[in-house]
Amino acid sequence: MYDYKNRVVEIIKKSIPNRGVHTSEEVVLSKEFPTDINSFTIFHNSWITSVPGAASITGDIPLCQDPRVQWLIDNKALQGMNVLELGPLEGGHTYMLEKIGGAIVTAIEANPQSFLKSLILKNYFGLKAKILYGDFTKYLSESIYGNFDLCVAIGVLYHMADPLNFLTNVSKNFNRVFLWTHYFDAKKIKSLGSFDRDNYIVIDSGKKIFMHKNNYYIKNSRFLGGVDTYSFWLERESLISYLNNLGFTNMTIISENTHPNYPDICIYAEKDLQENK
Repeated sequence: MYDYKNRVVEIIKKSIPNRGVHTSEEVVLSKEFPTDINSFTIFHNSWITSVPGAASITGDIPLCQDPRVQWLIDNKALQGMNVLELGPLEGGHTYMLEKIGGAIVTAIEANPQSFLKSLILKNYFGLKAKILYGDFTKYLSESIYGNFDLCVAIGVLYHMADPLNFLTNVSKNFNRVFLWTHYFDAKKIKSLGSFDRDNYIVIDSGKKIFMHKNNYYIKNSRFLGGVDTYSFWLERESLISYLNNLGFTNMTIISENTHPNYPDICIYAEKDLQENK
């Protein structure tokens, strides 16, 4: 007969911590009255997003009122549209896409802290969005065409180790993409310290695609870059040319050079849907 009593005692002994030892992983339990806003204090002083109703304990950047996403909401019929959002950061854009735009959102985040913050925002605003933890490049490599109407990729392209493969996989799965990214321009970048001196040239459809390697020297708990130790930044014209070659011929430049340190561009691009019928 199985000795349940002794087995339970053994498990209890193993589970009781050494009261004289305190480690950095010791859990601090909340003694506050339960409220919706309390969850923001879990990541106290590390929020980037200024969250409506919790501005005093969150960040400074109004990503829940982002004019780039507001342009998308104002100019495209998102109501009921299935949207795949890549790299939601802390969920501010997820909130806008669903609550204001009426989209059905699936978001994928690889950074564990950002993923948990997105869940906090989802809970706080009562969102229905599906937020997944993992590498979206692996997700895009699968055949998901037809499941989503629009890809939203804000702040992720310039973190890709293989941006051309990333864009190719987006093209295989989507007819519409909303993209904001930095691009390489030596005259506009204040410091080139992390970039390799030589550029990288890829030939695509007889055209040269220019890219520049950016090295990640530090990846600590506040790191918000890609999953690899480096990324490649496309030059502006190479980015636009490659999108065109992938079939995204209907393109709108929404904004450009709004960032204080690096050149950036915000693009909404569609394929010619008549040709795809």
